[in-house]
Amino acid sequence: MDKFDTTMNDIIFLKTSNFIGDEIELQFIEKSMASEPDTAIPNYRFNIVESASNKSAGTLNFRAGYNENIENFRGNIGFTVFKSHRGNNYSTKSCLLLIPFFEFLEMETIWLTCNKNNHASRESI
Repeated sequence: MDKFDTTMNDIIFLKTSNFIGDEIELQFIEKSMASEPDTAIPNYRFNIVESASNKSAGTLNFRAGYNENIENFRGNIGFTVFKSHRGNNYSTKSCLLLIPFFEFLEMETIWLTCNKNNHASRESI
């Protein structure tokens, strides 16, 4: 498979794979193209669900591709963890759950970036 193939193989993989950990699971929501300025890069959106309560703890966006903006500013992964669920390392745990998908896409490098003033994200990275 060609890297970042946009055929249905990625969707089939996502719909037939389980991204389940001890505390959270990732539920695939949709595939779209990333927002400006990265509109040529596929974006996969996931719901982060807390296993014990079955409640949404946030969302994860995975941009499957590389360019200067991704590598230096935006990164491949963006998180939103709801305030009531912070402090549980759900961002880090979500990344670990996606390793099989990174491997499926043959992505050897995943760029993680954050604002230098975002202490929670800095700790996750």
